[in-house]
Amino acid sequence: MRIFLISMFKQGFKFLIRPRNVVFLSARLMMLVGFGGRAMTHFIFGVESSVGDKVTLAYQRTDNELILNSILLFIGFVGFMILVYEVITIIRLRKKTSQIVIEHIGLRERISSPLINAVTLKEGKADSLPIDLNDCYENGVVTKAELALQTTLFSLSKTLHNLKNQVGIRDSNVHYGGMPPVPLGFLAGYTLGNTSEINLWDYNRDEGWYKVDGFNDSNNPVVNWDLYKDESDEVCLILGISFFVHVSALGERIGGGSHVSISMPSTKHDNMSSIEKLKNFQSEFREIMNKFTSDGIRRVHIFCAAQASFNFAMGQQITKNHPTCIVYEFVNSESDMKYPWGIKFNEKSSEPSVYR
Repeated sequence: MRIFLISMFKQGFKFLIRPRNVVFLSARLMMLVGFGGRAMTHFIFGVESSVGDKVTLAYQRTDNELILNSILLFIGFVGFMILVYEVITIIRLRKKTSQIVIEHIGLRERISSPLINAVTLKEGKADSLPIDLNDCYENGVVTKAELALQTTLFSLSKTLHNLKNQVGIRDSNVHYGGMPPVPLGFLAGYTLGNTSEINLWDYNRDEGWYKVDGFNDSNNPVVNWDLYKDESDEVCLILGISFFVHVSALGERIGGGSHVSISMPSTKHDNMSSIEKLKNFQSEFREIMNKFTSDGIRRVHIFCAAQASFNFAMGQQITKNHPTCIVYEFVNSESDMKYPWGIKFNEKSSEPSVYR
């Protein structure tokens, strides 16, 4: 509760010190002076003391009253016209701002209500960039990982670039959502990077699509370094966010045994649905990767159980200066190999590839 209240206070403070529209402020001030001043000339304020003395405050009428009232009304009217003009200008600019929706379609079957419907309802007209991986699945399991990788990379690079050029506008808001395999969610975030703000969306089977926003709470990721060996050049990074990740399921993937585990005090599917919590942990995740770099780690094996927005957001924090990353896909099968493949990326002079 304490963390939630602190979070609300921070958000309120940010709202108060947010950048203001100077034209809006000037117009409102002119309306206040003009119309407010004109109204004040008709009021009489009086105070009577307990002994019967009366004090009256009123506007003193003069021969110049008509001129003064005209000036006040003119100031108020000009302020009102400026306000109307600024509102129209903002609406026109918003119409020129494109909403580009990237829906990373995976997880067996296509969702009946596409993401673009939710974005259009909330933000207005939008252009869709679907990354459809359904053909890469067979019996609920990704069997064509190479095709899924190629489809994702092509859409995120050439198709997104072409779409931005096609809409022919100066500014665009990008929205990302979907349920792709974990490695491709990380790769999407890594590919788009964190140089611009990207609106994240998640899907709830009961409520549909929702934009990731809201405040922090007390259920935050806990990082455990107990089994980390900085003398090794490889490390496993285990993130149990929505579900607990059992080390025993990693099998031979864990290599020399050096690993860092990240878990939640309470695990549930929407643990990181707060944008504030997500951004806070983005900073912590980046610091973890920075430490791996400074310790001479060559390769990071990532095993993650989390919602799609989390995977994307963490992928955004991986930079060229960090070690090579391999993010693995979990397959719930009878086989001993629970993580049969992954996506290797951020390797010097190499393109992202499927790792088996």
